[in-house]
Amino acid sequence: MIYYIYALICPITKDIRYIGKTKHPKSRYNQHLKDAEKRNKTEKQKWIIKLKSKNMKPLLQIIDKTENEKEARILEEKTVIANINTVFNIHMPGKGSLSVAHYRETGRLTNG
Repeated sequence: MIYYIYALICPITKDIRYIGKTKHPKSRYNQHLKDAEKRNKTEKQKWIIKLKSKNMKPLLQIIDKTENEKEARILEEKTVIANINTVFNIHMPGKGSLSVAHYRETGRLTNG
């Protein structure tokens, strides 16, 4: 099984706004679009709704791929960290409840 690390990119600014990991990039992309219509609560969902109001959608870009799930989580985390100032991700990959906000504030991947 191949795991893909992907980015949702703003078509206006070209900023990376979300990083994710999936086995099925196109299906996951479509799910992001549908979730925004249903919920419209997170910053990512609000951003997608705003783009849609301008007849635009996020760009999907495959960043990396691997057959190893653990390696995929590591790649996802590194990509989130590399784009920490622009992403709407809420949680750090593979870190349970550790938030991206915590990492932004402390620069640490642990609560300790």
